[in-house]
Amino acid sequence: MQDFIIILVILCIIASPVLFFRIGQRKIAYINLFTIALFLATWITILSRGNEFDWNVITLLWVTSLIISTLFLLIVSGFIFFKVAPEINRVLLPLIILGVLVISVLLKRYEIVLDVSIFFDIILVYITPMFLFTILIIGAFQYDRGVGRQQT
Repeated sequence: MQDFIIILVILCIIASPVLFFRIGQRKIAYINLFTIALFLATWITILSRGNEFDWNVITLLWVTSLIISTLFLLIVSGFIFFKVAPEINRVLLPLIILGVLVISVLLKRYEIVLDVSIFFDIILVYITPMFLFTILIIGAFQYDRGVGRQQT
């Protein structure tokens, strides 16, 4: 199940430049597209080598590009959520972020001492999916109730 969640998160990361283009942030979309291309290129390089995980330039580029791409995904989803109803979601967005961080820390009580796999577990399996799912559910309820739309 954990692998399935990670695959879904990576697919969302790959689709995030489309969301930036959709909201009109072309420069950020191109930067996001570059980081995703760097992530995929370094990932394929690491997989083709078949090496153990060791710290070299390619591994460092892979880790940083994955983290930056994940942050871009979280930023664009939060921005779209904020645009639905700015007056309500201005308060909800920080509460969602705080709640997701607290829940993910409680679910994963390991010490992170330069262990990249635990760090990726927390980001890719707990924080990002919970954040996206919470925003999707609350946004769907707000859209269904017509929050943020002009009533005619």
